[in-house]
Amino acid sequence: MRLAYLTMQMPVPSETFLVVEVRHLAKVAEMQIFCLRKPHPRHQEMVWEENVSELPIHFFPYFFSVRLWKDVGYWLRANPVVFWHMLWLLTQLCWKKPKIWLLSMAVLPKSFSIARRVESSKIDIVHAAWGHYPAVTLVLLKKLLPDVHITLALGAYDRLIRHPMTALAANHAAYILTQNPASAELIKNEWPQLAARVIPVMRGIETEKTDRLRTVEKIRGLIVSSGRLVPEKGHQVVIEAFKRIHAVSPHSRLLILGEGPYQAALEAQIHRLGLHDSVVLAGHLSQKAAFEQMAAAEVFVLATEAAYENLPNVLKEAMGLGLPVVTTPTLGIETLIENEVTGYIVPRGDVEAIKNAVLRLLQDQALRDFMGQNSVAQIHERFSVEQTTRQRLALYQQLLED
Repeated sequence: MRLAYLTMQMPVPSETFLVVEVRHLAKVAEMQIFCLRKPHPRHQEMVWEENVSELPIHFFPYFFSVRLWKDVGYWLRANPVVFWHMLWLLTQLCWKKPKIWLLSMAVLPKSFSIARRVESSKIDIVHAAWGHYPAVTLVLLKKLLPDVHITLALGAYDRLIRHPMTALAANHAAYILTQNPASAELIKNEWPQLAARVIPVMRGIETEKTDRLRTVEKIRGLIVSSGRLVPEKGHQVVIEAFKRIHAVSPHSRLLILGEGPYQAALEAQIHRLGLHDSVVLAGHLSQKAAFEQMAAAEVFVLATEAAYENLPNVLKEAMGLGLPVVTTPTLGIETLIENEVTGYIVPRGDVEAIKNAVLRLLQDQALRDFMGQNSVAQIHERFSVEQTTRQRLALYQQLLED
């Protein structure tokens, strides 16, 4: 099986789940990765951290690349009608959204170059890890190379952006994969004609890594949160709640893992609340280092307010490490967390509810152990990457057999 993944950029710190998915598929399929953006500034460092140095990752970032325009010229000679049809299609669908139209037009020549790679490599299946701009490439591929199977992953972020080409790509896709049953139902309701092809496939974690760290000695009162430092991830809410937690439990500490443009604002909040001795913004850590820090905690908190969240992978990782979690509702969260059994689901932005849930856990080791054990069992039962990889491979194999 020759399989290609189409994404914007890989690897990136906020999407380790995609690297895990690809790395495990590559054990049984010939894999190639096509990226529409240039490499992340720490690309080489993350390639080493994530153990993907042997994966062929191709970048198509530059509009004025000689190779890119040679590939465009190849398709202009081979199938000029498709070139002009795609220009017309993008203009017809996107003209009311000038920014999306402009960025989609920039993606188009890259898509022709990717199509040339797909053809020359004899790729069987191309899977787009996102909708929006990769959807432009999928639509083009189906027009130029109709025998290539395409599949598409759609999440809440794609529904938020609503790129006009996403629906068209979905019409061409053999399967539309989404992270959980709740998300699948939303997509089916929006596009009932595609219902038979919408399939929930969970994103798994590498449980052998989390299992090894469950015996790490706990640090009394340590609370960990993790995620990109942007307002919608809710770190400011966690810090506000921690102010109240610390007033009741002075030995408690908060460690926030991640980086992003909101760091200065969070640092200012920490100093304004007088928490500079008990709250640490640790920045980006390798997955191994992040797991080690999380494993030493007594509680994990994620107060996301993002409309595009489904089942945050960091929650699965915390649960795999045996941590009780306190989190806010996201689409399909009940698939992952059973309230008061594996953790607490509290209302978005509710500082007092977060404080109460965390204090309840900090003050009751038996409750932490109960929830932690249930969390590990849940992850092993439904969210190991071995299980989710088997699901994906079975779908891809079915495509080739049909």
